[in-house]
Amino acid sequence: MSGAKEHILTCINCPMGCTITVKAKGSKVLSVDGNECKAGEKYAILEMEHPMRILTSTVKVKNGILSRIPVRSSAELPKGNIRECVRLLNDLEVNAPIDIHSPVLKDLLGTGVDIITTRSMERDGE
Repeated sequence: MSGAKEHILTCINCPMGCTITVKAKGSKVLSVDGNECKAGEKYAILEMEHPMRILTSTVKVKNGILSRIPVRSSAELPKGNIRECVRLLNDLEVNAPIDIHSPVLKDLLGTGVDIITTRSMERDGE
């Protein structure tokens, strides 16, 4: 396995937290060892070949009872896009009132994933 590197991961699929050893060449997985179940193997392959994350953050609120509202992605996003997504959210401002699960940014970076609120926000003074 010339050029292969060994990566150590901790599986997050179940409470067992298996320590998984992945041998990969670039992002291509060659072998997976240490997982106690098939879910661990699947996790390790996805984490190496196509890592995804749920994004949680906050967005500025105009005229709200608070200055920021918590938001999250409606689905997983490619890990490599997270920094750019956070930059976009940092520049975003929404108007109060706003309901929980309201989309504040649709189809983020062409991924088909929306950014939605995780709480409601009343207008200041109402």
